[in-house]
Amino acid sequence: MSIAQDMSGRTVDPTLRLLANPDLLQKRIDQLDAATAKAQAVIDRVGPIEDLEKVRAQADAELAKQKEITKEAHEECERLISEANEQATQIRERADVSASETVSKANSLAKQAEAISAGAKQEASVANREMTVLSARKSEYDHKDTALQQRADALDIQEQELTGEKTRLADLRDLIQKAL
Repeated sequence: MSIAQDMSGRTVDPTLRLLANPDLLQKRIDQLDAATAKAQAVIDRVGPIEDLEKVRAQADAELAKQKEITKEAHEECERLISEANEQATQIRERADVSASETVSKANSLAKQAEAISAGAKQEASVANREMTVLSARKSEYDHKDTALQQRADALDIQEQELTGEKTRLADLRDLIQKAL
């Protein structure tokens, strides 16, 4: 409070002026009681700061856990795709080598051309079956990738919600601190 002057020019301490005026004193006490009640209502509604800090810590821990799960899911997906690509390359290389050998034999051995041709057709059929199996695996991996991406999207949404909750809790903490 600042020091005021009375009508005669003398300085009057505001505390003395407040004590000298019971109505003004009661009004100031009522204002302080109202502010205290308002602060208590905020505390009652939000809870103690310890609870907010505990919820914030839990939210942070859950967010970190969800990030790790997302990272692991992405790594697993990349590993599965890499394995599928390696298997497909190996099968193609084997099929290429086998087909090359078959053609070479067919050119050099005219009498056995039909038998070799039948063998090549059989190997092509096996390769087609293997390609069908690979296609099915790729489809399965694509499905897993889609499921993982959906999970990652859900985790991103949950992360956004947790970030919003974290912001809201920080705002509430600031409001409580301002009220106190």
